[in-house]
Amino acid sequence: ILSLAAFNIADRFVVVVLNHGNGGLQN
Repeated sequence: ILSLAAFNIADRFVVVVLNHGNGGLQN
Protein backbone atom coordinates (compact mmCIF):
# COMPACT_ATOMS: atom_id res chain seq x y z
CA ILE A 1 0.00 0.00 0.00
CA LEU A 2 2.75 2.42 0.94
CA SER A 3 4.64 1.44 -2.20
CA LEU A 4 1.57 2.12 -4.33
CA ALA A 5 1.05 5.51 -2.70
CA ALA A 6 4.71 6.42 -3.25
CA PHE A 7 4.40 5.32 -6.88
CA ASN A 8 1.31 7.47 -7.40
CA ILE A 9 3.03 10.49 -5.85
CA ALA A 10 6.17 9.93 -7.92
CA ASP A 11 4.11 9.51 -11.10
CA ARG A 12 2.21 12.75 -10.44
CA PHE A 13 5.47 14.54 -9.66
CA VAL A 14 7.06 13.35 -12.90
CA VAL A 15 4.01 14.39 -14.93
CA VAL A 16 4.02 17.86 -13.35
CA VAL A 17 7.76 18.28 -13.96
CA LEU A 18 7.49 17.12 -17.57
CA ASN A 19 4.53 19.40 -18.23
CA HIS A 20 6.35 22.33 -16.65
CA GLY A 21 9.44 21.59 -18.75
CA ASN A 22 7.29 21.48 -21.88
CA GLY A 23 5.52 24.69 -20.91
CA GLY A 24 2.27 22.78 -20.39
CA LEU A 25 -0.31 23.67 -17.77
CA GLN A 26 -2.03 20.29 -17.85
CA ASN A 27 -2.81 18.82 -14.44
